[in-house]
Amino acid sequence: MRDLLNEEVSPYLLDPKFRPRYKQYFLQAFLAFVAMAIILLFVDSLSSAAIAAGLGSTVVGIFINPNGATARLRAMVGGHTMALLLGSVFSFILFAGSIETFTANHSQFHALIMALSVGLLLLVMAITDTEHPPAAGIVIGMASREWTPEVFGAILGALGLLAVVKLVVRRHLRDLL
Repeated sequence: MRDLLNEEVSPYLLDPKFRPRYKQYFLQAFLAFVAMAIILLFVDSLSSAAIAAGLGSTVVGIFINPNGATARLRAMVGGHTMALLLGSVFSFILFAGSIETFTANHSQFHALIMALSVGLLLLVMAITDTEHPPAAGIVIGMASREWTPEVFGAILGALGLLAVVKLVVRRHLRDLL
């Protein structure tokens, strides 16, 4: 706490690195806009807010801190893939006949299952070295809806697109932290 109180407070609201690197900031913000627009416009089955938020958070991570641990391709693709698979398992379980009826009448149970899916995802990502916090949106989004091949494919397509975008533009990206 003492360190926080002693930290020098900038008299400006802007990051001191912004002014000399403003073109880089605008370039990366524009690239993030394009990547997210493509995902949201062409992958229309991303109707779930949790799924869109998870992918949107990944876009922010790629373009704000492209050299960070969570922006690594292994973390990004691996974390979302683990979330997609784990969320699919929970979806198959939760939307099976009698369990679906039970969870519809017991919202607290459904909330606990969503929390469990995030906890298990954290464990799986840590074990596989694919830590990517935005993947929590994917696991919740998948587990909270009935599984469909369209949504599964759309998320895989979005992940592939993000991986390609990162590979194509990586030499132009700089950490903005």
